[in-house]
Amino acid sequence: MTSLNKLYHDLLLLTAQMPAKRRVLVTTHDAFGYLGSAYGFEVRGLLGINTEDEVGIADVRELASFIV
Repeated sequence: MTSLNKLYHDLLLLTAQMPAKRRVLVTTHDAFGYLGSAYGFEVRGLLGINTEDEVGIADVRELASFIV
């Protein structure tokens, strides 16, 4: 098994120990969707995939409310 395969499987084992409803990745950019898909995380970000998007105060409030 390669180092990357071992790392992938180790991370699967670690994340499986977390309750599914607690698996949330909060980031400034939701480009980490691939990571969320691979390990069963919901990804919550301020910016979408489009780097031309701008964050509004409502976006910040919504994410802050989710975090709280």
